[in-house]
Amino acid sequence: MKQKNPRHRQLTVVIAFLFVLGIIALVTTAVVQNKPLPKNSKYGIVLDAGSSHTSLYIYEWPAEKQNDTGVVQQLHVCHVKGPGISSYAMDPEKAGRSLQDCMDEAKRIVPERRHKETPVSLGATAGMRLLKLQNPEDSKKVLSSVEKTLSSSPFEFQGARIITGQDEGAYGWITVNYLMGNFKQGSGWLNLWPKPETTETLGALDLGGASTQITFVPELEIESLESSLYFQLYGNKYNVYTHSFLCYGKDQALKITLAKQLQGHVPDSLEDSCFNPGFIKNMSVDSIYSSPCTAGERNPSSTQGGFHLNGTGNAEQCHEKVKQIFNLTHCPSSSCSFNGVYQPQLQGNFGAFSAYYFVMAFLNLTTSERPVTLVEVKEKLREFCSTPWQTLKENFPNIKEKYLGEYCFSGTYILTLLEIGYKFSPENWNTIRFIKKHHGYEDMVRAMLNVQNECPFITRVYSIGRSVEGRHLYVLEFSDNPGIHELLEPEFKYVGNMHGNEVLGRELLIQFSQFLCEEYRAGSPRITRLIHDTRIHILPSMNPDGYEVAGNQGPDANGYLTGRANSRDVDLNRNFPDLNTMMYYFEKNDGPNHHLPLPDNWEQQVESETLAVIRWMKNYNFVLSANLHGGAVVANYPFDKSREARVRGYRKTSYSATADDKIFKKLARTYSYAHGWMHQGWNCGDYFDEGITNGASWYSLSKGMQDFNYLHTNCFEITLELSCNKFPAAQELQREWLGNREALVSYLEQVHLGIKGMVYDENNNGIKNAVISIYGINHDITTGVDGDYFRLLLPGTYTVTASAEGYQPSTSTVTVGPAEAIQLHFYLKAASQETTSETQSAGSNKKVPPHKMAPR
Repeated sequence: MKQKNPRHRQLTVVIAFLFVLGIIALVTTAVVQNKPLPKNSKYGIVLDAGSSHTSLYIYEWPAEKQNDTGVVQQLHVCHVKGPGISSYAMDPEKAGRSLQDCMDEAKRIVPERRHKETPVSLGATAGMRLLKLQNPEDSKKVLSSVEKTLSSSPFEFQGARIITGQDEGAYGWITVNYLMGNFKQGSGWLNLWPKPETTETLGALDLGGASTQITFVPELEIESLESSLYFQLYGNKYNVYTHSFLCYGKDQALKITLAKQLQGHVPDSLEDSCFNPGFIKNMSVDSIYSSPCTAGERNPSSTQGGFHLNGTGNAEQCHEKVKQIFNLTHCPSSSCSFNGVYQPQLQGNFGAFSAYYFVMAFLNLTTSERPVTLVEVKEKLREFCSTPWQTLKENFPNIKEKYLGEYCFSGTYILTLLEIGYKFSPENWNTIRFIKKHHGYEDMVRAMLNVQNECPFITRVYSIGRSVEGRHLYVLEFSDNPGIHELLEPEFKYVGNMHGNEVLGRELLIQFSQFLCEEYRAGSPRITRLIHDTRIHILPSMNPDGYEVAGNQGPDANGYLTGRANSRDVDLNRNFPDLNTMMYYFEKNDGPNHHLPLPDNWEQQVESETLAVIRWMKNYNFVLSANLHGGAVVANYPFDKSREARVRGYRKTSYSATADDKIFKKLARTYSYAHGWMHQGWNCGDYFDEGITNGASWYSLSKGMQDFNYLHTNCFEITLELSCNKFPAAQELQREWLGNREALVSYLEQVHLGIKGMVYDENNNGIKNAVISIYGINHDITTGVDGDYFRLLLPGTYTVTASAEGYQPSTSTVTVGPAEAIQLHFYLKAASQETTSETQSAGSNKKVPPHKMAPR
């Protein structure tokens, strides 16, 4: 995105009746209607008080519902500074005060006229549940402090409470099933593409630091009313089994495992097979027994000191130790998981997320092209746990030792919990899907290669160069003849992740690639025609180095500028040669209007990533392009750089139109109106009429990529700002995909508008670099190396001239319709020597800008 407003924003949708529980649900919408936001839009504020931190979310929604399910748009997020509210047990007043800055921010975001009617509520999870167990009075004081702060705000305070583990499990189930597309939604933009009719849902496995939940729809009737919840979503009814085990999150489970090994007595050292050989850590007694989960294990006579934890690294022995924290002997029901808790027989497939995913992804057990068996999981853990600690640190120098040291235990605990606790077996192990979050560099490359393997006859993966740190800039090509330019077949490109911390475009393009492959294999006429008639190039990440910086921070901690630039701290969207200055000079002095020359030594003046992309543009005769950013929701079209002079170091914002302003507006509107909500105008606290804007009228930007495309190549490019939040959380990605899917296809189809054709000589040979001029539009394009051209135009009648050095120009009139491009061919005759001399003489009289006006 063009840098403007340093606020994290994101869009998501939640089930309305779960709204008071806010981010725990994070359930994305089924429908966004194609009309502006109603004037009676309402707002709501939810604070998610987790065990480690608190976040405030502001929602906006219209009054209408879809199949009894409300449509809610997340408008803003504010991350509260400091730890979770349960950490303020010793000084409860600080809990309330910690929320004040975010509440003040909410007052600025929500319109003042809506303050009194805007509900605000807080839901606390496992951290506060543990505090309540340990000290109910402290828990009350913390909640009282929170209530005092929230009730003093101008909003309608609706309570602060500790939600149950059952609620938490149920909302995780709703979220994962929406993300996987398992709910049968009603009409709306979700159904622009057919989807299979199915009522089967995915079970949810959630693992945090303090608790874990299992939720699924069993085949038989649920015996325990305490473990049963009933939902009606999108007109469908669901009877769900759910149970939450407090103290069985991975952090608390580690404390319990250590407490059982100590057995109330504290030795000088403790050998532990759940840590790698050579691992040594000084542990305090209080760090283990301070939790209510372990308080009962402590011997009152034990010392207050500490001990040395020495790793021995044996996965089988660790597994036996972890098993001891599960009571498997008592079951008062027909079937149980552990600790005497009723659990019906496992049914269907399961999605495992949160800590399940993070741990298993690190162990490389989530990204295999084929399912990983339970036997292979155990073998991988054996290998990992036996790796010497020093070797592990050398192999993973960028991972904090705190996390690296616990992966052996965490992996073993997850395996034991799933196999011994929840009763997954070798036969049904592969019903578990460890749900992928954002794609790191290797994941991204693997995903691209997987698409190529799935659709080998219509795809090609190639590199256009390397980043500063040496990562390949890989492109995935789609064509019925990959690697070959076919005459009269236009070239199109999508570019994502130019700013490393603006990650939605990267994720969308990965999923778009998978979608094109799947739809082609399924025989979709629309996608098949598009791939047969277009050469499509997809660059998911122009700035992989910046992404790695941003990705290490993650969605919650990511700063507005963290990872934005490349590894040399250069903003790539301010790194292209400045051709606007030259163009604005030529406009006043009858200079050329296209393919403006690059300055001397330009290759030494740009970054590796920019250089690779410019060479890419020169090697392919691209016709249309879009550059995917984040931080706002709007389709931005050229020019980005204002024609107005600078004032005190700032360039004035004023509408700076290209000669093709009308077609650029049409292209921007195409994406905006095909998008789920961009066209509504109001997004992220900003308003853009129809969801589009001229770049310079928003704010002026120099040396940007979209202006460079237009001024140096035949390509028309717009910039798509696609999300309020630059680094959306993983649970938002599916909703964003559904909101952008149709728009990505519709915009790509615009490459076939206008006219196209060949420019031949008298021997029917194609003439390269012939100039195609449209009367009344002061921007020309040129033919490619084989003599074909593509000129985007709106419907209408045009006078078109083809000219080339050494040939007599030829002019034709053509009427363009709204559908496929009209073919218009030109046959140029060789010019006489006298005509050629006159043309060269006229050309020598053209003005050129003074040297000081040229880009650097």
